[in-house]
Amino acid sequence: MLQTYEQFNDIGILHRPNEMTIPRWRQDDVYKLILGFKGPIIYETPQSKFNVRAGQFLLLNPGDKHQQVRCDGDKFLVEFSPKVVNEGHAGFPNGRS
Repeated sequence: MLQTYEQFNDIGILHRPNEMTIPRWRQDDVYKLILGFKGPIIYETPQSKFNVRAGQFLLLNPGDKHQQVRCDGDKFLVEFSPKVVNEGHAGFPNGRS
């Protein structure tokens, strides 16, 4: 299965099959919503380790230092800029939320 990434204004959506790479620390300027579908996905921050299982999610704030340690299933990730949060429902079509 191929990696899929779609960008819509200030929101990005990523689906990646189980491809584990060497963990590396990173800090991004966007919110990251990591969704668990199958096997666990393990993320680590300097403060803690998070095990995201099927049906669970993890939300990382902009600037949070993190790394993916393990991914035993497909990864589904939504990235969105602080602008999306700050503007609230104004970003939805026709101003609806």
